[in-house]
Amino acid sequence: MTFSFIRVKYIFLITLLFFSSVSYSQIDWRLSGETGFFKSSGDETLQKENMLSLFDGFLKYNYDTDKRTASLSFRARPEFYGFTNSVNFLKLKAEGEYYQPEE
Repeated sequence: MTFSFIRVKYIFLITLLFFSSVSYSQIDWRLSGETGFFKSSGDETLQKENMLSLFDGFLKYNYDTDKRTASLSFRARPEFYGFTNSVNFLKLKAEGEYYQPEE
């Protein structure tokens, strides 16, 4: 699985570099994270004090010319509730826009 992921990553980067060289594009990305302790008494799996880790990744690709404008964005936010806990979350979001003026 690691080999195929690395291959897909390189294909994505080569495609992105090609399109960025033939168009007026802009890439915006952010990566952030936070960690801390939590204590919950509501659920059986979260009845003790444990560590909470949150990560937030954002990638947006903008394409802008005189004739058209397009953008594509991805966001991923995994949440890990402890190292040995089975409760984890992954929030994914994708958006896209396209605009082309007509006369």
